[in-house]
Amino acid sequence: MDKTNKICLIISSICIIIVISFCAFLIIRHKKEKNITDALKFKQEYEYYNFAQIGDEKLIELDIPEDNVVEYKSAKEIVEVLKNEDAVIYFGYATCPLSRNIISPLLKAAKDENIEKIYYLDIKDIRDEYEFSGTITPKKTKEGMKAYYEILDFFGGRLEDYYVKDQYKNEYGTGVKRLLSPTIVTVKKGKVIDMHEKTVLSHKNPYEKLSEEEEQELYAIYLKMFNQFKEESN
Repeated sequence: MDKTNKICLIISSICIIIVISFCAFLIIRHKKEKNITDALKFKQEYEYYNFAQIGDEKLIELDIPEDNVVEYKSAKEIVEVLKNEDAVIYFGYATCPLSRNIISPLLKAAKDENIEKIYYLDIKDIRDEYEFSGTITPKKTKEGMKAYYEILDFFGGRLEDYYVKDQYKNEYGTGVKRLLSPTIVTVKKGKVIDMHEKTVLSHKNPYEKLSEEEEQELYAIYLKMFNQFKEESN
């Protein structure tokens, strides 16, 4: 190989290395920017509803860290996560009073257990809806997303039955299951390791902020979930 060809080969190799390195840099930066964007999006979305009026009640105030580990997912993406990933998933929505009450202990437990990410699915508009119809059989008023039903199938009998109430607070079964807000789930290899719905038993008014004791109780529940998740993932 003559000198000219060697120089060309060296230059070509250097160019290839530079291109590969630049592409790797862009991929890493994109991932970091996405995480930052999701974290800020979550903070801004939930804090936007601080003290928002819901009927006769007001939502509690939240102050969410900018470096939280929340990552948004669509319903279709969550189906794939449930099937294929080891993950922590949060199902809820920003104007749900119970969801707002879990955020502080959830993020604190995740930080203390070094959970790198919590997938978040906003379920406010993806579920089916029923209402009292004047008979013992509630009427379906809204069809859920296809992916929502796939999520229900994944949980099988673990989820609660869906009931609706009339004006006198009498309950009527719909015959279907319901993914409650909030629900925290840990999954591994296509199976549920653990899950926790709502807050704690002593918390009766969803619009009322958890007491210090209740928040500590919920924090301990999440801490145990995440510790078990990490042990199962090792």
